[in-house]
Amino acid sequence: MAYYGGKHDRILSLYSNLLNNERVNVKEAAQYYDVSTKTIHRDIEDIRNFISESSTSGGELREVVYDRARDTYRLNEAGKLTAEELFATAKILLESRGLCKSEFSVIFEKMMQCCSSPQDLHQVQKMLNNEKYHYTEPKHKKELINTIWDLGRAVQECRMVEIVYERLTEPKSKKRIIKPVGIMFSDFYFYLVGYIADKNTTNPTIYRIDRISSYKVLDEKFQTPYANRFEEGEFRKRVQFMYGGDLLRVEFKYTGESVEAVLDRFPTAQIVSHTGDDYIIRAEVFGRGIKPWILSQTDKIEVLKPFELREEIKELVEKIQNKYK
Repeated sequence: MAYYGGKHDRILSLYSNLLNNERVNVKEAAQYYDVSTKTIHRDIEDIRNFISESSTSGGELREVVYDRARDTYRLNEAGKLTAEELFATAKILLESRGLCKSEFSVIFEKMMQCCSSPQDLHQVQKMLNNEKYHYTEPKHKKELINTIWDLGRAVQECRMVEIVYERLTEPKSKKRIIKPVGIMFSDFYFYLVGYIADKNTTNPTIYRIDRISSYKVLDEKFQTPYANRFEEGEFRKRVQFMYGGDLLRVEFKYTGESVEAVLDRFPTAQIVSHTGDDYIIRAEVFGRGIKPWILSQTDKIEVLKPFELREEIKELVEKIQNKYK
């Protein structure tokens, strides 16, 4: 079917398609309107400029998004997620398994409302429905969002917090007054990082938030000199499996298939040298949290330094061997 309109009719037609949540395929549009693909790109740029001016003058916030892989344009409400962004973010939420089912369900449904295209939303839901149905909540089954928020505000406002912490060892219940400095998430659980108020320590203690049976944010504040300010990002680079402790400088030989996976696991890691598939790697880590990871790598890892950690790994391997004799 031939198209007989001029430039303005063509642009209005393209804009109408975008408003109807249709994708504009550049090659197909060029063929239909009997123009070059460059002309279609210029038309879309004119529409972009119009939308931008409309948004500036108080109109509805929208943007034209280009999908390079499909060579298509679509209209997206500014601040909303594309189907691709929504799918990836939902997968992170589903597979983190950090929330009980009631809190997860509410957040998941709110996320679905952030999709920029009703047509794409249906596809995203179909792709996620099975995993959503089989979502497995953590065994503690506790609603934590309000607690995480209260403790997060205490961190920001530098307020002391009194907690009752349920431990796995005796005494089972322990009351502490702490200086909270960070909230973190790792391997299914949320954690509160803080310093015990009546102890002069250089390294913080880590508390699983679901094991805090009660808490009270106190009016009393604590001082944090900027030079000694706790930085969650830097702490995260050095902590493994949320084990606290002193800072260790570790050196090991890696002979596995993917050195990239090691560098992702230890953001502070540096390759000192490598010969063929053998890599010598140095990293900074807190405490002994690195030990479970080392053991999980079987014969791909050999600890070189420090000597004490090398001996600990050696003893653990011997204990494992004895269990299978």
